[in-house]
Amino acid sequence: LQLFVLTSIWISCKMHCSRGLSVQSLKSLGDKLITEQLFTVGDFLEAELIFLKVLKFEIGTLNIAYTLLQDLFIQFKEVAKVGELLNFEACMDMMDLLYEKEET
Repeated sequence: LQLFVLTSIWISCKMHCSRGLSVQSLKSLGDKLITEQLFTVGDFLEAELIFLKVLKFEIGTLNIAYTLLQDLFIQFKEVAKVGELLNFEACMDMMDLLYEKEET
């Protein structure tokens, strides 16, 4: 169970963090928090595969595009003068159109 908790944290970081945790970092965290059992890197990789297969790869990834768009929007506004002219609502409208046409 502890392995799958760490694996779910790892998958969540891959989806929501701009720089996800490396499997080595996750193993170190597991080694520090779970002293009664040591997991290998292979254990984490296998657990991730099992976890995703059980969920049929349906883990709520729909908001990833939104998060990515939001991050790009912020970065663009910070580095480009024309970024100040961007309207986030217009970007969201474009995302809605893409979802309606299922081209994402």
